[in-house]
Amino acid sequence: MKMKFGIVLYEVELNGNLNGVYTNDAVGKQTFRETARLKDKESEDENVKTYDVIYFDVSDSYTGKLTITDNNGLLNARWFDIKNNSTCQIVSNLVFEGQGFYMNERQIAISYKGN
Repeated sequence: MKMKFGIVLYEVELNGNLNGVYTNDAVGKQTFRETARLKDKESEDENVKTYDVIYFDVSDSYTGKLTITDNNGLLNARWFDIKNNSTCQIVSNLVFEGQGFYMNERQIAISYKGN
């Protein structure tokens, strides 16, 4: 399978949730939606935020888990598949991984790659 490269732009809501639009080389000029709900106290590390995520593409919707680690302003993002949305158990390897930055207090841009 071809490696996917893309970019996602998130709006950070006041409650910490993320609403995003993304595109990648697999979907051409189309853009799609992604929503991520912040999980409370999921990580012991205050620099790591964990989210329940759902995103849509041409043919389907996908649920997963997203972690964003803030390393002095450089954001590392990792998207995982999950087996059961209510328990958020990780059941597969990493699906996408990326790096990005806060564009301002309410926007995050992340470039990503994955299978």
